[in-house]
Amino acid sequence: MIPVAPISLTVLLIYLLSTVAGLWLLAWLLLLAFSPRARQRLRRHWPSRGLLLVLLLVPLGLRAWLEIGLWQYQRERAREEAAHTAVLEHPARLGGIGMPAGTRLKLELRQQPESFREAEFPAPVMIRGVATRHLQRWLQSEHENPQEPWTTTGVHPTSIRLRGDGVAEIDGWRCDASQEIAFASERDGRPAAFEHCSLAAGNRAGAIELPAGARLFASDGMVYTDGYRDAERWRVMPETGQQVSVHGIALSGGALAFDRQRKLYGLGGTLLAAPLQLGDWHYPAGTEVSLSPRAAWHTRHPQAWLFSPGHEAARHTSGARLEHGASLLQALDGRELERLGNREAGILDFIELDVGEAP
Repeated sequence: MIPVAPISLTVLLIYLLSTVAGLWLLAWLLLLAFSPRARQRLRRHWPSRGLLLVLLLVPLGLRAWLEIGLWQYQRERAREEAAHTAVLEHPARLGGIGMPAGTRLKLELRQQPESFREAEFPAPVMIRGVATRHLQRWLQSEHENPQEPWTTTGVHPTSIRLRGDGVAEIDGWRCDASQEIAFASERDGRPAAFEHCSLAAGNRAGAIELPAGARLFASDGMVYTDGYRDAERWRVMPETGQQVSVHGIALSGGALAFDRQRKLYGLGGTLLAAPLQLGDWHYPAGTEVSLSPRAAWHTRHPQAWLFSPGHEAARHTSGARLEHGASLLQALDGRELERLGNREAGILDFIELDVGEAP
C-alpha cells in the first residue's frame, strides 16, 4: 500500500467539497433569481435554509483560505528567488573570474553577488582553457561562532564545475567541455588543481587509446595505512560497454591507473571484453584482470598480470581448469608464473544473489 500524506488528502477533500458547494450555491442563486416560488419557500423556511447556506459557505471559506495561503507562499518564494538572483548590468570580476554584462547569477546569500553558486554566461568565457557557458561552485559556509552554525557570515568555494563548448586542453588531456569539468578552488574563487572531466576523442596514454566519454580523474596517489603513497597520477574509468585495448588485450569496466609519464601503473576491476588465449591458457570473457604494484605478489613478479576467472573457468591446453576462487599470474609473453588463491592474491569475491519474481 502506498502511504499518502494526510494533509494532501485534507486539501483534496476541501477542493472537492468546495467545488460541489460552489456549484450547489450557484444553482440555488439562479433558482432564486428566476423563480418567485423558490423565493417564497426560502422566506417560509428561512432558518433551515440559512443553516444550509452556512454549511455551503464553510468549504468555500476553507478554499479561499487555502488559495490566499498559496498566493502568499508564491509571493514570498518569488521574493526569495529575486533576492537570490542577479543579472550583471556591467562587466565585473567575481570570485576571481571575469564576467561579462548579462551574466545571470544564482546567489547563496541574499543580494550578495560574491556568494554566487551558479553563473550562466551570455557568451562563452575562457576559464582555464574551457570555453565556459555555465559555472557551478560548491560552497562552504563560514560562521563566526561554531556554536551557532545557523548564523552564516559568508561563504567560500571549495570546487568549481564548468560546462561549455568544444574541447578543452587541460594538462595535456582533451576534455569534452559539454560535460562537467571540475577544478579545486582557491579560497578567493580562482580555479586551482584539475580534478576530473569526461574525455573527448583523441586521447592516448602511451600506446593505449582511450575512448571518448571515459571519465578522467586526477590523483595525488593512493595513501595506504602504513603511510606509503603510490605513483598513481591519473585514473581513467571507461563507461559501461566501452572497451580499451592494452597490449592487444580488450578490457572493459573498472579503472586504469597511470603515472606522471602516463605509463600504465595499475588495473583494478577490469574484465576481459573478449576471450583471450595467453600462452597455454584460454580465458573466457568476463575474467577479472588485475595489475597492482602494491600487491604482495608484485615484488616477486613485477611484470605479471593477474587473471581471476569468474563463473566460467579458464582452460589449459592440457585439459586442466582454473576455477572461480583461484587466480593465475602470467607474463604477457604467456609464461605461467604462479597460482594463488583469490584471498592471497587480494581479489575480493562477492556473493551474488539471484532474486526471482515474487510468488
